[in-house]
Amino acid sequence: MITTKSLEIMDDIHLQYSLYKAIPLVIHLVESGSLAQTSKKTGIAPSTISKSIKMVEQHLNCTLFHFTASGATTTETCNYLYSILKPTSMQISQSFEFIRNRELDRLHNKQTIKIYLPIGMSIQAMPQIYQTLNENGYEHLKIDMQTYSPYSFMQNLPLLKSRLAEFDILILHERYDLTVNQDIWISSYTQQSNLHLYASERYLKGNTILTPYDLTRHSCISTIYALDLDTWSFVHIKTSKIINISVDCKYKADFLMAQRMLVSQGLGVGIFPDSAWHGGKPDHIQKLLPEYVCGSSKFSILYNSQTEDIPNVKVIIDAIKKLYSE
Repeated sequence: MITTKSLEIMDDIHLQYSLYKAIPLVIHLVESGSLAQTSKKTGIAPSTISKSIKMVEQHLNCTLFHFTASGATTTETCNYLYSILKPTSMQISQSFEFIRNRELDRLHNKQTIKIYLPIGMSIQAMPQIYQTLNENGYEHLKIDMQTYSPYSFMQNLPLLKSRLAEFDILILHERYDLTVNQDIWISSYTQQSNLHLYASERYLKGNTILTPYDLTRHSCISTIYALDLDTWSFVHIKTSKIINISVDCKYKADFLMAQRMLVSQGLGVGIFPDSAWHGGKPDHIQKLLPEYVCGSSKFSILYNSQTEDIPNVKVIIDAIKKLYSE
């Protein structure tokens, strides 16, 4: 007998499933700005995409997109939702891929180098690292990546520790590199970079920022590098004078690509490590107040001393070091 409670549970499951299927559509539409392009990439009819977007908007009681003849533009709520959905979607996909590859390796008895690293680095840096490996004759190396969000690392730490033996390389922020067994995990490389303020030319057209004090009148984008959401600290390079500024953080994102997208679209200013651009900062992005630093960011590369493939592990580490030393 189907009870009212059973029907409510079934309705909730159906809603959650529909919302889950809509996640990639929201992400693709934000990134392409076009229903036609999203339809082409996903193979789903524009009318079906529109219906899914409307369903999400009704559930959230908000507007995510404004549709015009030239395309789809995002609302502030949509940009914030994207900054949450993108890393979550990537982590889910990569978790499935990680398990799939692990089972395939067991089936074919192949040696794979497994890396645990920040999700932003997996997207921004790893493609260039793969290219370096291929150019140097290591295209045969098989690499599996498992990613983490810097904000949720400590919550996931108990699970990680139970699986540490599966990994060959860890790339950890300075706040976390002491959370692992130093007798087993050997630090091979540490990279430190100054933090600076960045904004796009689009944002700066109607906004002037000449001193840190000007930030009190501007929209700020909180990042993993500015841990205090309400106060940003600036240190003058020559005088060491410290200026603490109360800021209005309209967005908070733990995914570097999302942070850079928000800044690139002219929605505010953000703090990034100089190394975040890997030597390729877009021309329309400007470093502001270069005479000040907003702190520093450091990450370490550690390798498992008990791994069976130390030579290839060190080859991958050298490729990472090369990217960040250029």
